[in-house]
Parts: sequence; C-alpha cells; structure tokens
Amino acid sequence: MSDDSRERTAGIWVVGILALILGAMGACGGTFSVIGLFFQDAMVQMNDDLQASQPDPQLREINRDMQREIMEVAQGYKWPNLALQLLNVLASFALIVGGILLFRWHPSAVMAMMIGLGLSIFVDLSLGGIQTAIGIQNMAVMDTYAQRMGELGDPAAQRMMGGIMRASGSFGLCMGVGWALAKIGFYVGSIVYLRKEKVRALFY
Repeated sequence: MSDDSRERTAGIWVVGILALILGAMGACGGTFSVIGLFFQDAMVQMNDDLQASQPDPQLREINRDMQREIMEVAQGYKWPNLALQLLNVLASFALIVGGILLFRWHPSAVMAMMIGLGLSIFVDLSLGGIQTAIGIQNMAVMDTYAQRMGELGDPAAQRMMGGIMRASGSFGLCMGVGWALAKIGFYVGSIVYLRKEKVRALFY
C-alpha cells in the first residue's frame, strides 16, 4: 500500500503527536534531572549562602537544617533515581523515534512505539513511587521544622506556617501523581489502540 493511498486516522494523529511531545519533555526533563543529581552538594552550599542573609540566627539555623534534611532525603534515592532518569531519557527517545516512524508509515513504527510506551510505563510507575516516597518524607520534615519555628513566636503563627507547608507539599505531591497517572493512561490507551489489527495493517 502506498503512502498516498493511506489516510491517517485521528487515533494515529493523537498517538503520534502526543508521543513526540511527551518524548521531548521526558528527554529534556530526564537530562536536567541527571545533571541535577550530580550537583546536589553544590545546591546545599548555595542554600547555606542564601540563608546567611537571614537576620534572625535561630530562624537561619532552622531553615538551614530543614533544607539539609530535605537534601538528605533526596540523596538517599540518588542512585535508583539516576538509573531511572537515564532509562527515562532512553524511553523518551524511543517515543520520539516511534512518533516519527508513525508519520512516515514505517513498518517498524508500531514496534518502536510499543517499546517506547512499555519503557515509559515502567519508568513513570517507578519514578512516581520514588517521588511519592520523597514527597511524604519531605512533608514530615517540614512539619517538624514548622513546629520548631512556632516555638520562636506565636503558636498561631506556627499552626499557620505548618498548614501552609503541608498544603504546599500535598499540592505538589498530588500534581506529580496526577501527571504520572495521566501519562500512564495515555501509554496504556496507545498500546491498546496500536494493537488493533486494522491499525497494524496500515503499516504492512
């Protein structure tokens, strides 16, 4: 079947375009995450330098200690996070290649997409688990230090500070989990769609 005699269905357009977008986002995000993992010590030092401008010595110490504990939590997941981010970059490039091949009617397009989608499901589930664990631990750390901040002044201010920190942490955690679930839903839906015989037949 010639390229001119085949018409791309709406499903092919959706899968191909979103694969290219998510692949590009994943490749960029994964690359920057890998770079960031190697500069965690520099980030700790930068935070210490920023805290030096805090006029209250007790508050400065609390902020510095809290940021150090948050960095220690991230450090505990450094190597599994690094491995998954590298795999994320690989999966993202597979999505980009698969998306390009879909639009070129290449016979290997469906296989390339299946590989990219399968890897992406594994990566997003694994990274989602790690990021959820980090988020929960960070919320506990922030709650502890919010209590310490409250001991320096008004208890009502402490409760408000603790509420703000918990709300911020919960919002970030929910956004991260929601985004991961949305992507996984797209990956699973794309696999189901591309496995249809009438879709696969377009590439033979």
